[in-house]
Amino acid sequence: MKRALTLTDSLRARAFLVRARLDDTDVEALAAHLEEAAKRIEQLERLLAAAPVRTLWLH
Repeated sequence: MKRALTLTDSLRARAFLVRARLDDTDVEALAAHLEEAAKRIEQLERLLAAAPVRTLWLH
């Protein structure tokens, strides 16, 4: 769970830094992509927290 939070925070920070760049890169598209990834990670984290824990044993 901690790793997902760290990844979400990292993506949001990268989106902020991408928007701060001043070059020919399509910064809004890249930042929007990073923000969407952060939202999906948060959604996955909520789903995992709400789901019952199950163990899969592979033999």
